[in-house]
Amino acid sequence: MANQYYSTVAAVIKNSGANYQKLGLSGKAELEEMIEEWLEQIYSMINRDRGGDLLNDLSFGEKKVVDYGVESWNELTVPGITVAIETDPEELPKYQESYAVNQIQIDNTIVGTGTIIASKEIEEGRRDLSNAKMLQIKVKPYVDTTAGDLQLLLSSAAECGTIIKTVDFPAMIDYEWKLVNIYLGNDSSLAEIKSIGLKLINSVGSYLWVADIRKVVMPKAIDNIAMRACTNMVKIAYATRESSTVGIEGLNATMFDSKVLTDSLKEELGAFYKKADFSFSTVKGKINNTTDYPISEVD
Repeated sequence: MANQYYSTVAAVIKNSGANYQKLGLSGKAELEEMIEEWLEQIYSMINRDRGGDLLNDLSFGEKKVVDYGVESWNELTVPGITVAIETDPEELPKYQESYAVNQIQIDNTIVGTGTIIASKEIEEGRRDLSNAKMLQIKVKPYVDTTAGDLQLLLSSAAECGTIIKTVDFPAMIDYEWKLVNIYLGNDSSLAEIKSIGLKLINSVGSYLWVADIRKVVMPKAIDNIAMRACTNMVKIAYATRESSTVGIEGLNATMFDSKVLTDSLKEELGAFYKKADFSFSTVKGKINNTTDYPISEVD
């Protein structure tokens, strides 16, 4: 399961030149685990300092189209599944620049649970999701669904032949468009996603509508700030290991605050202000949530 943090372990190691032997660690795996814990601490520090959170910061991030949603999810042929392009404006997401979405009709007397009901090929040039913090997909079910009734599959092969990642859809309300936010967290295994699929775990009614899919990339400035803050942690670890009075385990939150998130880094973070709590959308939870339409996002 991906953790929530701003930068990556690989970026910190590359920038800091961290060496597990010099830190008295048993190997690379232990070094990576330690830096990952530090990145989580920095995530908490940044949010506390600014009164923000990851979803707020991702609102500053670049949104890149993975799939426009106007070509059929018909890579697979599944008995009991009919895929069509829906152009009725009454069925499209409101206040969105969409002229068509996919309509997936499910014959529940034929389609069994645990079935991949649809998949589609991702175009070359859009397959790299390794730099994505979050994936956003717009979905409308025919009936109320509970978390896990439907799954999203990311595959490195055609027709979802090799599944790299499986994510549960959250609970959704019948006949309402939802913006589903799926946290990916810069996963290097997602560098070549050739197909994306929908798996039916429990019945979601006779219809399902699917619109566009976008990946959200963390603003490079915030990524860089978090990486430099974690590099400061590496420097402190080296310094304290050489000290005869304070060891690595002796580092406390006060030292982290005064030496890691420096005044200059805080000043840079000031450009990414906390947005107003009120908007035209309601967000429930931090990650893997749904946003009710209409939404006020701007590409």
